[in-house]
Amino acid sequence: MSDAGADDAPDLESLLAQLADAEVFAHWATTMRELRRRGLIRTDKSPLGDFAEWLVARKYGVALEEGAANSGFDLRKDDGTRVQVKARKFTATGYTGHYGDMAKLGEHRFDEFVGVLFEEDFSLRGAWVTSYERVVELAVPVDGKHRLSIAKLRDDPQSQELDLTEVWNELTPVALPEGDGEPAAADGN
Repeated sequence: MSDAGADDAPDLESLLAQLADAEVFAHWATTMRELRRRGLIRTDKSPLGDFAEWLVARKYGVALEEGAANSGFDLRKDDGTRVQVKARKFTATGYTGHYGDMAKLGEHRFDEFVGVLFEEDFSLRGAWVTSYERVVELAVPVDGKHRLSIAKLRDDPQSQELDLTEVWNELTPVALPEGDGEPAAADGN
């Protein structure tokens, strides 16, 4: 792809603003199909959860569990540990203060919990991991399910930060060198 005229090109938001509502939804559908084709998501729901599951599975070097959407966990580490992944993101209007509701928490359907937090543009803000037992202690019951606060997970001394930087960097073709904030020259292509 040529960089000629790149500075003069309108940004994506400007282009989308020119489209009719139906056209924006059509582009969303195209984007979802492309994310599925690339293996980054696996359902037709919001891509947030699927993407977080993909990142964590990639970090652990394992495949996502087949049919995991109904099993209470999303992947199994090489040692057999069942991992439940939940995600949230900041938005222009703020963010929800908790990860998604967990049904049947008392059934011990996972051994480890990973909470992933994204920025509005899906860039990674952070991820934290803790044990099932700790989730039981930290989560609060709400309408027959349990809810885990992002801040409680992040700030809990028994939680550990899960560094997904290396996996995230696999998704970004242009690396930023340390210090100057300018993109590094791409090799090859």
